[in-house]
Amino acid sequence: MKLLEVKNLKTYFFIHDQEIPAVDGVDLTINKGEVVALIGESGSGKSVTSMSIMGLIDSPGKIMEGEILFHRNELFTDNLLKKSDRELQGIRGNEISMIYQDPITSLHPMLKVGDQVAEVLQIHKKMGKKQAKREAVEMLKRVGISDAEQRADELPEKFSGGMRQRIMIAMAMISNPKLLIADEPTTALDVTIQAEILDLLRKMGQEEDAAILLITHDLGVVAEMADRVCVMYCGKIMEEADAKELFKHPKNPYTQGLMECIPRIDDDRRKTLQIIEGYVPHPTDFPKGCRFSTRCPKVMDRCREELPELIEIEPGHKVRCFLY
Repeated sequence: MKLLEVKNLKTYFFIHDQEIPAVDGVDLTINKGEVVALIGESGSGKSVTSMSIMGLIDSPGKIMEGEILFHRNELFTDNLLKKSDRELQGIRGNEISMIYQDPITSLHPMLKVGDQVAEVLQIHKKMGKKQAKREAVEMLKRVGISDAEQRADELPEKFSGGMRQRIMIAMAMISNPKLLIADEPTTALDVTIQAEILDLLRKMGQEEDAAILLITHDLGVVAEMADRVCVMYCGKIMEEADAKELFKHPKNPYTQGLMECIPRIDDDRRKTLQIIEGYVPHPTDFPKGCRFSTRCPKVMDRCREELPELIEIEPGHKVRCFLY
């Protein structure tokens, strides 16, 4: 069952009389209970897509076009782009929650962590302060905070990076959201803690039957977590497929380039690690045709003049490339 449908989303920024198409015609579907990874290099539009879904685009940004359809149940669907700020506040943090990559800037430095988790229930569930605090302590236990009763009364500065990210997961999941957006949730953590946080995210998502939109540039995280993958480049979806299919049979030259950049344990140590030649073009200077045409090793004359459509070449496998 579809939970969220993003249709032809265009989010532009207007800076110094220049139009920057950060997200330019994105289509994205997330089904109930599945993990969808949105991957790509920095500046590809991943985070802007997530902020658009959350209704958090402010000036100089503007959502120019599209629909974001949130299927609350089989009978009721909301277009989030038609909701008022007040209506969106009732959805954000309640039915759709988000975890950011840097918890230290997301947690209030002068409020006890237990009170910050409890505040979600007070706002969205209209729960009394004492009951909300009890629920918050239980949630802190669930996400692996030891001595939760005592530590709930401490400030964020008393916790490590991994523990702060656990607190952010507690805040995001305590309202039993239908969709959790995780924006680079493990970037600032060391490898061991990353694995623990990913395991926790997967466990919490399964227990609450929540879908997860995982935004990352780390293909190891994608292989570990995702059911389905969407590859973004310069504001466009370049390829979409089941995670196993994408890793085995990437079709778009950009996706192939990303896969070839992964170091493999069985490779010859003397083998040079592959890179994608060139640079991501500036958003004010995107190529006329395919966005990847300036870096693509398989570029054709047509690619420089026309933008290919995203087409389904096999069931569930979509590619934006004239090769197909």
